[in-house]
Amino acid sequence: MILSPDIYEHVHELATDITNATLADDRALAESLYQRLLAYHQEQLAAGRSHPFLIETLADYTDDASQALHYYEQALTMSHQMASDEPTHTILIGIGTKMLEMGRREQAEAFIRDGRIEAVRRADSNSIIEADKTITKRCSLAPRQAVDLFQFLHATFALQLDVPSQGFIFGT
Repeated sequence: MILSPDIYEHVHELATDITNATLADDRALAESLYQRLLAYHQEQLAAGRSHPFLIETLADYTDDASQALHYYEQALTMSHQMASDEPTHTILIGIGTKMLEMGRREQAEAFIRDGRIEAVRRADSNSIIEADKTITKRCSLAPRQAVDLFQFLHATFALQLDVPSQGFIFGT
């Protein structure tokens, strides 16, 4: 299932509005916009037009970590069921981040590493940096462990694909 441009545009607009309301510290507006996003998801689901992008966006903007994890897992399952090469790296990193918030560190690290590997494969530098920061800051890896992990990932995946390290650990 290809992401319909009208779904993308509507979800992107709502997500931008939620972000702006949050940055303006307008919780009531942010919550109202989130409810609109949720209603839109339910409409698309009823019409058979749901998409992992829409479900992932719900996960990104909910304040409830367990609900976010549920949405991320739904988006990941739907992505795997799709015939296309639907990207899952942002979903994997999102799952890992929420698991960290819930104290599930070992599981979180695995999801974040898997998300980073796919981000490298897709040359998504923003997601690579996000995974690097999350692994080092949130997982509390010792500096030597973090360097070892990223050198391994870089040597195994990035060099094969000629994608440079994004430098969070290496300072480039």
